[in-house]
Amino acid sequence: MKIKTLAVVSVFLFTLVIFASCADIDDLMASSHDFPRICLVLGPGGVGDRGFNDAAVLGLLRAEMDFGISYELLMPAADDDVFSILYPIVESEEFDLIIVMGAGVSAEALEKIAPLFPEQKFSHVDSALELANVSGAQTNWVEQTFIAGVTAGLGTLSNMPLVNRDYNKVGVIAGVDTLPMRQGILGFEAGARLVNPDVEVLVGFIGSFNDSGIAYEIAMDMYTQGVDFIQSIGGGAGLGIHEASRDAGRYSFASGANINFIEPEHIVGVSSRDVSDMVYNEISKFMNGTWTAGLHVSGIADGVLLHDTFQSEVVVPYEIQEVVLKKICQIKCGELILPSFASELEYWLNSKK
Repeated sequence: MKIKTLAVVSVFLFTLVIFASCADIDDLMASSHDFPRICLVLGPGGVGDRGFNDAAVLGLLRAEMDFGISYELLMPAADDDVFSILYPIVESEEFDLIIVMGAGVSAEALEKIAPLFPEQKFSHVDSALELANVSGAQTNWVEQTFIAGVTAGLGTLSNMPLVNRDYNKVGVIAGVDTLPMRQGILGFEAGARLVNPDVEVLVGFIGSFNDSGIAYEIAMDMYTQGVDFIQSIGGGAGLGIHEASRDAGRYSFASGANINFIEPEHIVGVSSRDVSDMVYNEISKFMNGTWTAGLHVSGIADGVLLHDTFQSEVVVPYEIQEVVLKKICQIKCGELILPSFASELEYWLNSKK
């Protein structure tokens, strides 16, 4: 088994093609402007995940171009490096705003450090933290994966060419067991079971956001059990899930940035959120004086979440597309309110019968 990986340098070069006017390759890790200073601490996996972290870097570079910020980009080498990287940066008092990416170990580190430095402003992307000096930018994870769940629930009953008609199973694989990941699992299951009450939803955890090999093995096991569609919410490790969908001759969904082009005949779409905009907006609010601490959650109605099928070559039957569009409209107008926690799911499903 060979899992495709993307070298850090190739991502930098690709980024530089887009942002050639605002950074040279030697200066990407730290810019040379005098003020203000922004530090971006990436989540586990770092640059090269073709998703969450790469999108964050793009948002940072857009902000440099628009606002003339000075920045430093930090990448933990391992999950347990986040605290040891973040603490000295905060203690140095060199940065006006520190942006920390990701839940799990990143959130744990920030939760310990932020109260010790009450004058330091932090932004936390993918956050459930509510701290006095932290602006938590979070998307509604339940809404983010719900539409993929609807598509999978109906797709597994359809005549789509790669569906195994002997089973009625779909799956979702998350990076680590955190509240945001659990909510992503909930959204996918709620969507699938709403339109297909008898569907079996398999759940797996990779244990990290960067081990594509483990992700591949979990996905292949699910496909062997008869799963037709798997939703990846595994960060960079999700690349293994999409390779498994190709090797098994089944379907998958990505999350975060659009990577449909990687396996266009197998990735149905992306449960998409614009992380680039989330990072950019935190910097923009800081620059224009509207930055505030507190938890800020956005969803489908706010235009930051969508089911992105651009560059996917998977043909989804028209009748499924109709149902998907209807559910999106219902969420936007407030007619369909999704459950917030797994404990609410059965009651919510029963109320929709």
